[in-house]
Amino acid sequence: MKKFIVILSLFFSFSFCFAADTPSVYEVLDQQVKLLEALPLEEMVIEVSLTEQEIVIHKGSIDGEKNIVAAFPCSTGPGKYAMVPESMKTVIYETGPGSEGNRPSYSNGGVMKHCLRLKMKNSDGTEAYVAIHSANGEYVPRLPTTHGCIRVPNRVAKALFQKVWDGVPGKTKGGVRKEVPVFFTGKTPVLDFGN
Repeated sequence: MKKFIVILSLFFSFSFCFAADTPSVYEVLDQQVKLLEALPLEEMVIEVSLTEQEIVIHKGSIDGEKNIVAAFPCSTGPGKYAMVPESMKTVIYETGPGSEGNRPSYSNGGVMKHCLRLKMKNSDGTEAYVAIHSANGEYVPRLPTTHGCIRVPNRVAKALFQKVWDGVPGKTKGGVRKEVPVFFTGKTPVLDFGN
């Protein structure tokens, strides 16, 4: 018992020494969100890196020069839900209605908070919609684990949603339409769970 108490006290004394110099994950996330919030909407371009499973916010234009402003972990869909576009251009088509941007999820009956829908095309040419929306909290595994949507940390989804929602002068009953450029890079990683 004495050994356990000594080890525990050493752990706590050392952890306080290093804690002040090491920013927490949430502090880094908050710093990145502030950079996103400060970026003018008309200069924002969103990259969804399927390989890295992250959303990168750029300042610039879709076809011109771009500078990275912030990067956040995301989770996309595996298997039959995997997105396969490479450098595919799309736009944010509309936001979820209301100040929270809630939209029902048709795959599991839940609610997608702070939802931004992207209008895309399936491989057969039919229309498809993919949502960027909030995870249940701040942790996102950076693995393709969704039913086809792009899930990001809660505070990131909220900041993105508020920026798009507030940046549009005309709000309609079914949501707001705003053309924010989005492009995809890389390929969705294949998860191998063995036999």
